Amino acid sequence: MHHPLIEWSFIAIGVVFVFVSLWPSYKKAHHKLKPLLIAGCGFGLIALGRLDLNELWEVANTVTGALMVSVAHYVNWKLLRATGNHTNCKS
Repeated sequence: MHHPLIEWSFIAIGVVFVFVSLWPSYKKAHHKLKPLLIAGCGFGLIALGRLDLNELWEVANTVTGALMVSVAHYVNWKLLRATGNHTNCKS
C-alpha cells in the first residue's frame, strides 16, 4: 500500500483488535503483562517500519513486528492454559 492514511488506519485497527483480544485474559485470568508488552513492542516495530528509510527497513520491521504480535497471542494462550481458565483448551 502506498497511502499513509490507510496504512496507519490498519495499524490502529490491529492495535484495537489485539487489545480487545489480550486484555480480558490479562484482567480475568493470568494477570501477566508479558503478552501485552510483546504485542506493544510488535506494534512499535510495525510503526517503525512505516518510516520511509528504505524497503529492507520496512519489510524487516513489519515482519518482525507481526511475528511478535503472533508470539504475544501464543504466550497469552499458554498462560491461559496454565491457569486453567481457558474454556476452549483441550489438554
